[in-house]
Amino acid sequence: MKELNPVVFRDQLRATLARFISTAAPVSQIRAPRLARQMSEALNSPSVSLVKGPFVESLPDFEKGASLYDLVQSGKLNRRWAILSETPESDKIFRRQLHKHQSEALGRSGENYLVATGTGSGKTEAFLFPLINDLLNEDDLSKPGVRAILIYPLS
Repeated sequence: MKELNPVVFRDQLRATLARFISTAAPVSQIRAPRLARQMSEALNSPSVSLVKGPFVESLPDFEKGASLYDLVQSGKLNRRWAILSETPESDKIFRRQLHKHQSEALGRSGENYLVATGTGSGKTEAFLFPLINDLLNEDDLSKPGVRAILIYPLS
């Protein structure tokens, strides 16, 4: 992933907007030369604000709970989760602390619950991890049948 420098992004956005304005609503240099010159000067002047900012907001981290590893060790999760420890990449996920609302959702198997938390807080994992654990706890997955239906907005 390419790093986003908010100052560079603002400058690029400003240049793009200036180019768009000058081509989308051009002022004729023949019919209105003074206005065309003023328009060009304004669009190229750094004192004219086409873009405000950058405004950078950092999100506070969410309260941490147990890791998948901890939950397997305590017997709250099926031991088959330990397969995640087989590669270094997946082991990082396995040992990373979950957000508290995610680890609490794992303790609510078979119960209805509501997760209301901010964007990027891992709400998806809060319902997928318990679903995966329920599937891992099934006695015979070789029997055909629907075990879960996910209807989830992907936009």
